[in-house]
Amino acid sequence: RARARARARARFQPCAAAASPSLGPLPLASSARARNALESVTEGVLCALDAGNAASCQFVCDGASMLVDVEPSRAVASADMLPAKVCLHANARGKEACVVGIATRVEDEAEVEEARKLMKKRRVDKANGTMLRIVVDHVTVSAAGSPQEEVDAAAFAEAERDPLLDCAEDIIRTFNEQRPDDVAAFCRAAGVNVTSGDDAEVVDVDRLGLDVAVRTLSPYGIVENTIVRVPFERAVNSERDARSMLTMMAQVVWENERQYVPPQIAPVTVPDDEESS
Repeated sequence: RARARARARARFQPCAAAASPSLGPLPLASSARARNALESVTEGVLCALDAGNAASCQFVCDGASMLVDVEPSRAVASADMLPAKVCLHANARGKEACVVGIATRVEDEAEVEEARKLMKKRRVDKANGTMLRIVVDHVTVSAAGSPQEEVDAAAFAEAERDPLLDCAEDIIRTFNEQRPDDVAAFCRAAGVNVTSGDDAEVVDVDRLGLDVAVRTLSPYGIVENTIVRVPFERAVNSERDARSMLTMMAQVVWENERQYVPPQIAPVTVPDDEESS
C-alpha cells in the first residue's frame, strides 16, 4: 500500500509542479472544449448577422451541424430570410461558445421528425417550433481569464462526445457541496494559492480534468473569476473512474502538503516450524 501511494504521488507530481493553471500533462483540445460546451446545454440565442435579428432558441449538436428550434413568429426563422449567415450563442459551465454558420430551414417532414427525436433524446422536450439546421463554419469558445479559441468545422466535426457529459453535473455538485476543501487543494496543486473552499468552485469536468472558477480580489476591490485547469494524470472513461481519480488526487495532495511519510512496517519472520505446518 505504501508503494502504491508513492507511485500515485510521483504520477501526480507534474500537476503540482505546473507553472501555469492552464498547463498540465493532458491539455484538452480546443475542439473538444467547444463540443463539450455545446453538448452540455440546450438553450441559447440565435442571431442573424446580416439582419441583426435575434431570438432565444433550443438546439442540439448533430455531427458537423447544429439543429435549432425557434418560435415560428421570430423574424430570424422567417422563410424569406433563409438561408442566412447566423451566430448561435450559448453559455455553459463557465464557458461561452459561439457557432457561426449558414442556417437553412428543415422542410422535409421526415427530417423534422428525426430532428425532434434527437432533441428529445438530448432532453429537449418542447421542440415544436421552426426547425433550422446550421452548417458550421467555425466555433469560438472562451472562459474567464483565458483567450478565445477558434475551432474550424472539420475539427469540430471530429471531436467526440465526452464520456462524462451526462454525469458531470453530479460530480460538480458533490465536490462543490461536500468536498470544497479538496477543490481548494486541487487549485494549490495546480499552482494557484487558494486558502478556502469558499473561493473556488468546480464549473466543469471532462475526461481529462476539472475547470475550477477561482474568485480573486482585483486591486480595485472587484471580485473576479479566473478559470483554473486541474488536469488528471490520465484520461478517465466513466463516472466511477473519475470519482476514483479525484479521490486519489485529494489523498496525494493531502500527503504532499503535510509532507506525510507512511510509517515503516517491520518485516515479519515466520518460524520454520510454522512454515512447514
